[in-house]
Amino acid sequence: MPTVLYKAYVNTVSIPTTFKVKVVRVMVRLNIENRARAIGMIESGLSHREVSRAMNVHYTTISRLWQKYQPTGT
Repeated sequence: MPTVLYKAYVNTVSIPTTFKVKVVRVMVRLNIENRARAIGMIESGLSHREVSRAMNVHYTTISRLWQKYQPTGT
């Protein structure tokens, strides 16, 4: 009976050092209480960024809220 030699090959896979990750962004809607709280924080002297950090929303959300509040006062 002939002798069969098997040669094992190990496949090497190169792993990229950077990965592209798809980020899904969700727009946060502030309810009336949180809007009033944010406006109050700004009126008390906090910056838009400080308020956004405290409320865990993007600073543009607070900025837009303030821009809408300014002309009407509501």
